[in-house]
Amino acid sequence: MPRKRRVVVVGLDGGSWNLINYMPEMYFPSIKRLTSYSVFSPLISTIPPITPVAWTSMVTGLNPGKHGIFHFEELDPNLGFKILTRGVLHRAKPVWVRLAHFGFKSIVINLPYSFPSCLKDNSYTKIVYGEPIPSKKPITNDAETEKILKTIGYEVEENLDLITTNPVSYLRSATKVVKKRLELSIEMAERFDWNLFWVTFTTLDHVQHFFWNSIFNNRCNNRLKDDIIAYFKTLDLAVSQMERIADRFNALLMIVSDHGFNALKYNFYINNWLVRIGMLSCTQTCNPPFILEKIYFSQALQYLIKIAELLPPFMKILLSRLIRIRNLNRIPILSKETRAFSPQSYQGQLYLFVNEKERESVTRELVEKLKKMKTLSGQRLFRYVKTKNEVYSGPY
Repeated sequence: MPRKRRVVVVGLDGGSWNLINYMPEMYFPSIKRLTSYSVFSPLISTIPPITPVAWTSMVTGLNPGKHGIFHFEELDPNLGFKILTRGVLHRAKPVWVRLAHFGFKSIVINLPYSFPSCLKDNSYTKIVYGEPIPSKKPITNDAETEKILKTIGYEVEENLDLITTNPVSYLRSATKVVKKRLELSIEMAERFDWNLFWVTFTTLDHVQHFFWNSIFNNRCNNRLKDDIIAYFKTLDLAVSQMERIADRFNALLMIVSDHGFNALKYNFYINNWLVRIGMLSCTQTCNPPFILEKIYFSQALQYLIKIAELLPPFMKILLSRLIRIRNLNRIPILSKETRAFSPQSYQGQLYLFVNEKERESVTRELVEKLKKMKTLSGQRLFRYVKTKNEVYSGPY
């Protein structure tokens, strides 16, 4: 049997095999059929098991300590701003860059956190960038692909504003996005030469976030249930069509996911807890709602912060004093008594504001306190608590 010189990768954001097998049969008949004649196995995700970290590890083959992506956002202590994690922050080469080095061609569609590209030569790789991007219109690195995007009316993301106002319309928007992504995939697979074809369907993550109880606990009316089923059948059909593309081009098919899913039982607001134990304080009114406030950058500020990343430290400090913009993801004004802070508020990294002599003792104190945390029913809140040196290897 000749070796396959092509690979098709279908990414399902938030769609692990364990989850798909647990879902009702009507949702994923084609994918479940694949398991009858394929090799499949659950994989351990990254720490934390979230989109930007896991997909970056998957396409680079590295743990976060080596590629430098740890969350949706990063904190620049000099500027005092959260910086949205972007592809430009990748400190490692993704698989398509390595393939291009050996003359292999790649097509990458909707991989989260792939923008902007680290490619120096676009001749071997065509990318349709996934979120986040600084535009509601799709962005690509290839002129011919851009024409295709306009022709089919490609959409990067469904209308998330409809989730709370009109769930049925939201589900139909998500279904439409899946159809357009499949249409684009078929067109690009047919038109261009490729060795690696990678397409990621991210709507699955969003649908599960907002309709988990409706999917598994039947807590919805018939109209909503019909649209949920229609969405999953469309996604299942898309995977089936990608299988046909793999067969037609004699390619190896891989279906992968960045993380699984489950019901949300608790929210642990870490900054609230830090305030209570005296690790976090502010020089102005700094009540928990202020700390937990979630406001996104304006597009102009995003570009400003991107430029600021290139400045030397003293220029960053000067810029932070010149900029006085409220409610734009700026961290609370921390007092000198603050020893720890998390820019994500409810999950993610803890930044320590201590000198090297204190770092070990403060870290040990936080670990011990977190290990003792219990739920209202008396169970341990965390299965384990580890430091970055125990979890990651590498310069970051």
